[in-house]
Amino acid sequence: MAETKGLNPNFSLQELPEHQLQQSDYPIISVAAEKAHQELLKIGEEKGREEAIKDLGNQLDEAQKIAEELYTDPITKLPSNNALSRDLKRFKNQAILGNLSKVSFFIADVDYFKYVNDIYGHDFGDVMLNVYGQLINFSVDKQTTSIYRRTKGDEFVGLIPESKEEVVNEFLTNLNNNVDFFNKIESSSSISEEQMSDQQKEIYVFYQNLPKELKLIKRQGLLLPISISIGKSSCTFPDMQDISLINRENLIDNQIQLMFKDADDNLYTDKNKKDTRVKSFVLSVLEENLKLATNPDKQKSIQRCINNINQQ
Repeated sequence: MAETKGLNPNFSLQELPEHQLQQSDYPIISVAAEKAHQELLKIGEEKGREEAIKDLGNQLDEAQKIAEELYTDPITKLPSNNALSRDLKRFKNQAILGNLSKVSFFIADVDYFKYVNDIYGHDFGDVMLNVYGQLINFSVDKQTTSIYRRTKGDEFVGLIPESKEEVVNEFLTNLNNNVDFFNKIESSSSISEEQMSDQQKEIYVFYQNLPKELKLIKRQGLLLPISISIGKSSCTFPDMQDISLINRENLIDNQIQLMFKDADDNLYTDKNKKDTRVKSFVLSVLEENLKLATNPDKQKSIQRCINNINQQ
């Protein structure tokens, strides 16, 4: 029988291919890697070193897949609410240690999204959720801002550590411009590719890869216009040097909760401020859908949406 080498007790995870370690910041991967390492030390006499490394790599790949599913929203492929909780905890710990002085937060909520599901169906609604998420993602500075999809269907949030006011303002300007650009694609007021900015070209390529049904509806002028309301807030943490650890945690928890509340209040202020204009635009598109609808159930559904909006 051929002799096999036992696994070196000093075997390091660094011997794995680099790509398998790129996301080891997820706690679940670290735990799985340690467990796999210990198991392989026990069976090292029975398997050759090359096979042992392959086994460990497979287990790490599986752990990474589980972690990605845990922290990724399946519809938009953006970080999920679990990822938001994880990163908030990390920022909170940094603030407790005095290593984070400020964090900004915003909520982005899609106006009238309920009627997208009512008129076009939930599968189409999922496609549009991806559109909303990507428009927001295209609008942020990836170096400073992380975007997450909340458990609520049409709500996205952003976190910006050590943020400056101009970073948030630039995001708001970009988002307004990108939403306006997307709404005008396939319309008489759309612009040529030569006139597009780099960001607009990215959005146009993204649009070209969307389902044919969506592009057909948009081309016919029957897609509800996209409108996204924003509520923003921030909190600045005090100097922690003379505050006990317990009091630091309570203080930071309270500040973060107040930041969330302020952002939520500001979101509804933004919605109310532009509601008349958006409402008029949405109603005009719904009425056009009603004219062209031939299915009685679809006609009833659209008319119900129109009545609901008029009663608001």
